[in-house]
Amino acid sequence: MDTLRQDLAYALRRLRQAPGFTAVAVATLALGIGANGAIFSVVNAVLLRPLPFEDAERLVRDLHGLEGRAVGVYSPQNFLDVEAGARSFESLAVFDGNGVTLTGRGQPARLEGAAVSATFFDTLRVRPAYGRTFAPGENEPGRTKVAVLGDALWRSRFAADPAVVGQTVQLNREPHTIVGVAPAGFSFPDHTEVWTAMEYDKRFRTQSRGAWYLGAIGRLKPGMAIDHAQQEVATIHARLAQAYPDANEGVGARWIRCRSRWWGIRGAPCSSCSARSASSCSSPASTSPTCCWHAWPHGRASWPCARLFGPAASA
Repeated sequence: MDTLRQDLAYALRRLRQAPGFTAVAVATLALGIGANGAIFSVVNAVLLRPLPFEDAERLVRDLHGLEGRAVGVYSPQNFLDVEAGARSFESLAVFDGNGVTLTGRGQPARLEGAAVSATFFDTLRVRPAYGRTFAPGENEPGRTKVAVLGDALWRSRFAADPAVVGQTVQLNREPHTIVGVAPAGFSFPDHTEVWTAMEYDKRFRTQSRGAWYLGAIGRLKPGMAIDHAQQEVATIHARLAQAYPDANEGVGARWIRCRSRWWGIRGAPCSSCSARSASSCSSPASTSPTCCWHAWPHGRASWPCARLFGPAASA
């Protein structure tokens, strides 16, 4: 112990004798410790901390492919065929990010919206803070004018009033009934502020084989191995390629587990740009980990960026 005290006293004397060196050394240590702490905080929040979902290990996402290129999107008819034929999944869901205009609640506002299948919230096991999410059958024509508000929108435009459930809101100049409010922090996909029910109309069901724009997620059945699910989906896609070669030649699907809070890190597709908004996607030059290269079939390309959660959910 005496030796340690003597060594420390000697070190302090030498540091006092060289104040310039001491300042540089202390600054270097401070910067190094600070940088490492910041990097670990990001890595822990993004990659290490598990997704805040019930049985999150059963969540998977589609990493579609076209002749070896990552695509990550489904066409509506292909999705419906996989949903009907796959037995490895407890549920499957699709989504399409799109902008919507809110009117009738103060100044008109352009919002980040998403049209989703009725199974979307149940697949993620996201429960509403108020009201409900979408019910079976609300993707059918005539039943799709329903909406789930994001927490931030509910607070900023609806005064955080629980009684908003059941009220009508104008989205793209069409009345929608508010059926629920999403929990704080949930904003998937693409910082979504309001979710609406996707309409499975005649075109969706019968004329969309080659329209690639839907992001897809799934929940495996308990105890189901992802390799078995992958093999089953590959068999379905092989049949689709034989039945519809023009739309499915060279197309495959790979389902992978959702292991991090960022969907799209390390170059994997993070979400889909809709066919309507593909032209507005930004440049691939960004080096942000939220951005990714996203190839579309038939020569189209876009570079969407998506985050699974809003800031509050990472706490």
